[in-house]
Amino acid sequence: MTTTIHTAPPVSKVPPELLAKIFVSTREGSDYSDCPFRMYDFQEPGYAIAAVCRVWRDVVVRECPSLWACAMVDISQGSTNQAHLLLPVATVLARSRNRPLNIYFQASRNEMDTPDIGMVSEIWTFQMATDLLRLMTSGLAPSTMVDHPYELLTDFKDTHEIVTVENIERILTSISLAKDLKRLEMQYFCIMGDGQDIPNPVVLFRVMELRVGCKIVVDALTMPVLEGLFIEPGFVGWTDFANTDLEPDMLFSLCLALDTILFTFRYWQKFADTAFGGLLRELRWTNDDSTLACAPLLTLVMLHIEYSCIPTVLSFFNEDMVKTMETWVPTNPDGEHTFSLSINVEDSIATLPNCTRTLRDRLSRSGKLGSSCTLEVGLVN
Repeated sequence: MTTTIHTAPPVSKVPPELLAKIFVSTREGSDYSDCPFRMYDFQEPGYAIAAVCRVWRDVVVRECPSLWACAMVDISQGSTNQAHLLLPVATVLARSRNRPLNIYFQASRNEMDTPDIGMVSEIWTFQMATDLLRLMTSGLAPSTMVDHPYELLTDFKDTHEIVTVENIERILTSISLAKDLKRLEMQYFCIMGDGQDIPNPVVLFRVMELRVGCKIVVDALTMPVLEGLFIEPGFVGWTDFANTDLEPDMLFSLCLALDTILFTFRYWQKFADTAFGGLLRELRWTNDDSTLACAPLLTLVMLHIEYSCIPTVLSFFNEDMVKTMETWVPTNPDGEHTFSLSINVEDSIATLPNCTRTLRDRLSRSGKLGSSCTLEVGLVN
């Protein structure tokens, strides 16, 4: 009688921790964002590894949270059924442990049934994601909103080509629950409805950075510690600054803690030149004691004009602008507060019709005293 002794293969003696590191190394990039784990794609290396044996499957499922924290879900099939999204989201929530999540939904519009998931009024795929910290949504229908816990959010971005006033109101009410929200971006090209329907302003006590392109949102917000305001209406490639209804005389009503303002223009036109010049004049407002009245903590105003074939004429570059720069010269030469006006024009030529040598000399003097103006022309970012 022959006795056969079964010996476990050497690979079974490899510690699970080492196997996990080997399996995770199948991803490319330090944060895996350039190579997300493709859910339910059985050509995905992770699935091939898990199919080798039960031990390896357990390691992939239980010991590789980084593998699941960056995942891609193909919703081309079954996109009209939200339950189709719940399973993969629940899976990555369970297997990624406490890792920050990056979940990508991929679909080809010509493969989707009509209507697709973007047309429903609420998307509740993430309603159980109680630890959600950052959320970015775009491309949804005018009345569609993602339903999820807002309490722990630190970053929120919502981009709609067309949005209803009712949806803006719902979003504002929801983000008011986010007590630790620090960065907020709400970009809307066309708003349906009466903006007067939005109730009392929402107070966001910790928001330090706001990116926005419409007055309705600004009017509905109060942010006492806001430091950075970014007016960027060009989130849709074919829009320009004319599509916003923000006026210079209301920008500084946001808060006195404003530190940075960035303007991005796709097309530089006369009305934009006039509006920007008006904003610079407002910066000269002072109180009775000669202290600055508008955003006294402001350190940077940046103007970026994107490349276009239209000649760029900077008529605001005149004595009024120079007076503003002189007003912002620090009263205490030993103080740390300085002010900068930075102008970047991607066109190779920018005309300054009112910039005489005397004005340039005055700008140079104010710059040496802590209030500087820089102009860069022909630099494409």
